[in-house]
Amino acid sequence: LPSKHSRAFRNRPRYQQFEVSVLDPTNTPPTLVGAGEFLLTSRPLLLPAEFAEYVPSAPASVAILVDTSDNAENKVNEERDFAGALVRNLEPHDDVALLAYSRRAYLLQPMTSDRGGPLRMLPLVKASGNAALYDATAQGIKVAFNSACYARRSLVIISSGFDNASQITAPDLIENVREQGPSLIHLS
Repeated sequence: LPSKHSRAFRNRPRYQQFEVSVLDPTNTPPTLVGAGEFLLTSRPLLLPAEFAEYVPSAPASVAILVDTSDNAENKVNEERDFAGALVRNLEPHDDVALLAYSRRAYLLQPMTSDRGGPLRMLPLVKASGNAALYDATAQGIKVAFNSACYARRSLVIISSGFDNASQITAPDLIENVREQGPSLIHLS
């Protein structure tokens, strides 16, 4: 877990936490990096790094998005089993949220460290309706980004990959991903 020193920074006004990958001039990650040893930029600003900590296995906030459209009808049991295994195999300090989608996204379990919540919701996952994958992915990104308490954020998408009902376009979704920054993992 992050140290007691990083917790003190979290209480400061306008605090923002970022997960960054730092590479030395030979494109390899150094093992120990201090706050004054690298620069953070966010177009066009240069951001001061007041605290830096090397955390090789930092906790993560993981949102799981499960396809419940008609396209997943033959695979919904496999999807539930896979999502359940994923929840059970997260690290003890990770947070998890569960979403399902067909015509729209449904938040079944908000971000929590309690594994029981998402596991109790998985039996409710049933297949029906059109597939709004892009809209659901955008909603999953919001959950992964806005309700995450850790800098490491991932959205795991368990899906057929088919979309026939979204309002958002693929280019808009890609821009959304670039802006919000969670890791996306798509499993078909």
